[in-house]
Amino acid sequence: MTLLSRGTRTVLAVLVAFAAGTQLAACQSSTEAQQPDTRAVDTSLPDGKLLESVLAIEAARATGARDYSYVPKTQPAGLTEMTPGLQTGVVADSYTFGDPSVWAVVEFSAEPTDTCAGIRRGDDPGRCVRQGTIAAARPGTAFENVTVYFTGSGGAGPGAGEPSPVAAAERFWSSVEFVPIEQAAWFSELLSRARSAPKI
Repeated sequence: MTLLSRGTRTVLAVLVAFAAGTQLAACQSSTEAQQPDTRAVDTSLPDGKLLESVLAIEAARATGARDYSYVPKTQPAGLTEMTPGLQTGVVADSYTFGDPSVWAVVEFSAEPTDTCAGIRRGDDPGRCVRQGTIAAARPGTAFENVTVYFTGSGGAGPGAGEPSPVAAAERFWSSVEFVPIEQAAWFSELLSRARSAPKI
């Protein structure tokens, strides 16, 4: 058996300790990089409320939330905020735009909902703008069907001389393609801006 000198043993010990420290630092750095930023964006900034909602979506999805699994392929015009809904049995994502505010509520479900039927009967306020299927959704994921309706003081129902942003938004939401959030370049760009925005 070959015995190592004291100097050689010391060098080896230093190298082992250095390697272990480097590996630990790399693991810690990787873990930190994966953690979403929980600090709040300064909402007084332009698009501050939207950027803050983007960070909230990222944080929720990091814990397993299914909200915003699918989003429009292109960014909705005039978007000011994104908030998850609370409907039972569906994933409901809300997009705020306009002045006065209009909420485009997007429901995803395994089976078609009766939301639009309820609106047409007068049971619920709002305006149904879309009911159909999602081409990009995988079967069995509960995202196969989509319903989009407007609610809020600016979009509860049709009327003569309605604001053109609402009419334009109806055209957008009635036909826009939905894609997995990871494939939406506009959301990735907002997330990048939100991460680098001043925090409070």
